[in-house]
Amino acid sequence: MVNQVPSGDLIPPIILVILSGFLASYFFISRRKSGVNALDWFIAIFSSTTLMGILQLFKLFFEGEWGLFKYSSDVHSLIVNPVRFVHLIALLILYFMAEFFLNERPNSIRLGILSGLIGGQVILALLYVSTGKLIYTNEVFHFAQPTTLDGVLFDLMGMEISILLQYVYYKQYKVSSAPIIKRYLIVLNLALVMFNIGNLIEIAEHFLPIGDVNGFTTILPTFIILAVFYIRYPNFVYLAPTRIKFLQLISDNGELLYAVEITETKGSREFLVAPIFASVNSLIGELVGNENIIMKSYLYDEGVVLLEKLNEVQVIIQADRSAQILRRSMRYFIREFYKHFENQIQNFDGSIQAMNGIDPDEILRKCIPIVQSEVIISNYKKKPLNQ
Repeated sequence: MVNQVPSGDLIPPIILVILSGFLASYFFISRRKSGVNALDWFIAIFSSTTLMGILQLFKLFFEGEWGLFKYSSDVHSLIVNPVRFVHLIALLILYFMAEFFLNERPNSIRLGILSGLIGGQVILALLYVSTGKLIYTNEVFHFAQPTTLDGVLFDLMGMEISILLQYVYYKQYKVSSAPIIKRYLIVLNLALVMFNIGNLIEIAEHFLPIGDVNGFTTILPTFIILAVFYIRYPNFVYLAPTRIKFLQLISDNGELLYAVEITETKGSREFLVAPIFASVNSLIGELVGNENIIMKSYLYDEGVVLLEKLNEVQVIIQADRSAQILRRSMRYFIREFYKHFENQIQNFDGSIQAMNGIDPDEILRKCIPIVQSEVIISNYKKKPLNQ
């Protein structure tokens, strides 16, 4: 028998399905048209929240009656509540997105805390399946409300991830100087503050008699603002919260194809170092007897030098830290640069010139959003019109 569901309970998941479904489709189409492959983070986020909304609708109509939802009316277990399980997937996507914006790999302390919270939920779920017993929060903390301990762990996990996400966008704000980007990041950070307040309320529900506050009231505005930002500026999905000092593109022959210095002062001594690192790579390959070996990074001048290779060119960046999203933007840069200037690269005559109205500096700004400095010195020079 289908349950009678009040319209007030139906509105939030319906809005979530429509909005998330539209955004997932939009970012999928945008990714294919623009080549901004890092938008797959947002495709995954909004696809999972679409599924979460659909399952929430099924749960409202069929809880206690049908299939997966037969036991979900009073259980927060990851095993028997598919809505909670998909919600977990959405949160984990956000977590790994945030970690890869910050680092090459997840931070061990944060990952340990997250794993402990997930492990606790799995243990409680298995306990329920084997014994039929739920552990309530007020059985552990006598002052708490009669909610499930599994729900407390889940909300604590959500809080950890939302704080991490806030930290990422705060760091991006700190390294940005372009006024329009700073304005958007201020709005986005304010939205994430609201998101964190919502998560605090969710945790407080387990300990204070404040009733059940609908989390959609804080989640939806946050995700709308996040989506608007990346709809307007899709390439800024590659904005790693790190300071970049220089970028150089070289061929396998050691030719310096393109170079920019991104710094507060001109003429730094590190500007022309790409051939040095290319030679080091060649030397390592000869020493180990494998020419295909390419070092991915070097510690250098209180920072790190990163290398990425595609076809017969490689890009070298000096930054204060490495991050997966920065490496992904480097690969994006090589791909787009090679696509627009392939003929000039293969027949290099000393400089890369604009092709079809696109110059190398435009490719740089598109693929590696560098907004922490107003000074960009490029070796690209426009030829006089009479040439």
